[in-house]
Amino acid sequence: MIIKQLGLGTLIGANTYGGNMVICEPWFFELPYSHLIILLEVQLAFNLDGSINAVYGTRPGICLDSGRFATPYPKSYKKNDLLLDPWIIQAMGKN
Repeated sequence: MIIKQLGLGTLIGANTYGGNMVICEPWFFELPYSHLIILLEVQLAFNLDGSINAVYGTRPGICLDSGRFATPYPKSYKKNDLLLDPWIIQAMGKN
């Protein structure tokens, strides 16, 4: 998410499942008279549109259809091999 918000790169792939919270531990509060305990997440990460990242995830700049391009990790990370990968061909707009 931070790469997208700072403009450091273009995210390519499918929408994430969220879960990007600023802190790991929520705070617990006990109400004074009922003694009910509530859980409050005091810091959340928000997407640029104001939606909560932990709920809606991060939408990539170039969205690839994971059903159409459900490929495993590349067999090789050599440049020539990666240029043959269907995800990379789609991201480069050469399909």
